[in-house]
Amino acid sequence: MSFSGIGSGGVGVRHYQINNMAVEEVTVTSRGVSAETEAGGPFINNVPKEGSNTFHLTVAANGAGSGMQSDRITDELIARGVTSAPSIKRVWDYGAGIGGPLQEDKLWYFVAARSWGSENYAPGAFWQNKTDPAARGGLIYVADASRPGYSASPQVEGSGRFTWQATPKQKVGAFVSYEYFCNCYIGVASTRSPEASPMLRRYPALVQGKWVYPVTSRLFFEAGAALQRLKLPGERAEGVAANDIPILELSTGLRYNAGGGPVIIGAGNVYGQYTNHSLNEVFSVSYVTGSHAFKAGVQNLQGWQDFNYEFSPIEYQFRLGRPAAIQEWASPNGFRSRIKSILGIYAQDQWTRDRLTLNLGVRFDYNHGFNPAIAFDAGPFVPARSFPDTEGVNWKDISPRLGAAFDLFGDGGTALKVSVSRFVSQNNWSTNRALSPSNAATLSATRAWNDADGDFTPDCDLRNALANGECGQLSDLNLGLTRPSTIYADDVVTGWFTRQYSWQADASVQHELRPGVSVMAGYYSTFYGNLSVTDNVAVTPADYDPYCITAPSDARLPGGGAYQICGLYDVNPSKFGRISREVKPSSEFGGVGLFTQGFDVAVRAQFGDGGLLQGGIAGDHSVYDYCLTGLGATPMAPQPAGGGSPLPSTDPSASRVLPEDMCRTTLRLADDIQVKFSGVYPLPWFGLEASGVYQNLPGFPNQATYNAPNALIAPSLGRNLAGNTATAAIGLIEPFTSFEARVSQLDVRVTKVLRFGRGRVRASLDIYNAFNARTVLSTNATYGPAWLRPTAILGGRMFKIGGQLDY
Repeated sequence: MSFSGIGSGGVGVRHYQINNMAVEEVTVTSRGVSAETEAGGPFINNVPKEGSNTFHLTVAANGAGSGMQSDRITDELIARGVTSAPSIKRVWDYGAGIGGPLQEDKLWYFVAARSWGSENYAPGAFWQNKTDPAARGGLIYVADASRPGYSASPQVEGSGRFTWQATPKQKVGAFVSYEYFCNCYIGVASTRSPEASPMLRRYPALVQGKWVYPVTSRLFFEAGAALQRLKLPGERAEGVAANDIPILELSTGLRYNAGGGPVIIGAGNVYGQYTNHSLNEVFSVSYVTGSHAFKAGVQNLQGWQDFNYEFSPIEYQFRLGRPAAIQEWASPNGFRSRIKSILGIYAQDQWTRDRLTLNLGVRFDYNHGFNPAIAFDAGPFVPARSFPDTEGVNWKDISPRLGAAFDLFGDGGTALKVSVSRFVSQNNWSTNRALSPSNAATLSATRAWNDADGDFTPDCDLRNALANGECGQLSDLNLGLTRPSTIYADDVVTGWFTRQYSWQADASVQHELRPGVSVMAGYYSTFYGNLSVTDNVAVTPADYDPYCITAPSDARLPGGGAYQICGLYDVNPSKFGRISREVKPSSEFGGVGLFTQGFDVAVRAQFGDGGLLQGGIAGDHSVYDYCLTGLGATPMAPQPAGGGSPLPSTDPSASRVLPEDMCRTTLRLADDIQVKFSGVYPLPWFGLEASGVYQNLPGFPNQATYNAPNALIAPSLGRNLAGNTATAAIGLIEPFTSFEARVSQLDVRVTKVLRFGRGRVRASLDIYNAFNARTVLSTNATYGPAWLRPTAILGGRMFKIGGQLDY
């Protein structure tokens, strides 16, 4: 039974975090997922612990402090502007689990509690020193070197499982859990100071119940239900007042002074209340013989999602410390969204005949949503608004799941496995709530700001959407209007086979080289379908004027820079701010394709007296290509239709409507190879056991977004940017052509086990990043003084100690 909240990004969001003190085992399915799931990709099943007639106790603790990690940074990082290394304040994980009988042979319990989390300093992140005269009361960022910024993620969970043997063949289980989790100063980095970072507290509660009944040795029934409730209040960072204005420095991408915009759209703070509840019911019947296994079942889920939030209604945008633009927000705002039913009915049949095993499955998926009416009070820039209830998504799909395994030589040593399956996308909430008028209406718009008198105060009427005083016209005149600025075509949100989907196919061969040693080689591919495009019907191709710019001269840019970048467009001033988007199938404009293929080669070897080595190499190649013809159609970043993360649109102008036929192919090829190995071996000294994990991963892809000033653009455009816009964001390099160094990391553990009677004590020493690598994990993508400055670095070598008692 799913315990994920149905989240904003499309796929299930795991608000509830697993307490491993309550887990007996975990099974993972990576490919060839059965008809029991609607989406593809990795499928994880957590089997909880349950009590027995014997009392059991487990107590575990491990942790590390700031003095247990290397703080050395390399000269290369210092040269790139890194002033401090990422480091931990502390890491902790304490827990206990107790289980036993309440009534022998009849009723058992298992209860567990756990507290865990970490506090981590972010390199280059410091609180703002607003008292410094140079800060001008917080308008100009001055770092407080005495207050480094850090993120914290404390979690506490308590759970209980009770099992009742109702009859000799029928058993009932119940699981109850309550949890507290805080994303404190979420997103703090060298590009977001702590006071501009939100504090999101989560309070998920989970209740599950299940009944199982093996009628005979072949016939098996099971049924269950799961209820998850989540409350997520958002708070301002410490010391931030309600009237503090968020500020974005365009030349460096730094956000400071306060948080701005709701978290759900990737900006800053969200202040309000978010709730997400879901109810999941399942029933299945299985019939199993030695060579035949049949299973059929039904799953149904209902969901409720409410978001009422207030956030800073205005954000200042500076360039090189001078006012350039203002972003206005439609605050207060929010949405209410309901999923009436996510229904799945499935059947699968597995047969074994001689050397061939076939798995044939089929699944029917039905998804029906609804958006209740909602109303908001007037805000600084918007009037009081009310939105009626609306119908949501209404999708129906039938998906086959086909798999086969064949014993090639009849000796059980070599197996060929293939599967071909269709999966639907889990974009339940994201698309459904997009149909709500309150969520479809424009939430923000920008306007130019010419601070002629240099007082850092916009001398204009910000409630007037047209140009006045020091302020230009809003980029979207729909701000605050009840008319939604985006509508969805019926054949995107309703009907048979209109939902985003994927076809996944894979083939592998597994061969036993000798007893205890095997090798596997596999190929897989995924094709995504029913992708969409957004068309701005308020304008035509004739409403856009082309221009070029010359990239800055910079040795870090291809060829040293100073090259021409063309294919850029700006809307005619008479049509500036006119936006009426329609989301339509990409097939109406020529089609959008997303295809991924890859390979895996893995080995597994048992050796010596208890030694194990396993791992391998994997690589993938993704192609996202589109050839769109029509009135300003631009590709939407496709959502995963089960498994993997599809590529976003990487065209530098994809955020703007293009006035000519657009054919481009984006390839994600370079350096996308992963190498991973793990091993364990009992040492011959003092009963110690050593284990380790090595991984070598692709480097971070760099980007360069240049906020080009109007003065650079106007000569080519023949006029100023529409709306007297101060800057235009332009990509300077082709995506996936510049990478940081690959990530190479080794983690090791040494364990000692002591036994006494029914109990044992396990002591461990962990060493993370044993090579003490300082690989850059992400960089500042804003071209300017801070471009390519690392925003995240692999943490230095860290030691952690722990122990566990089992009785």
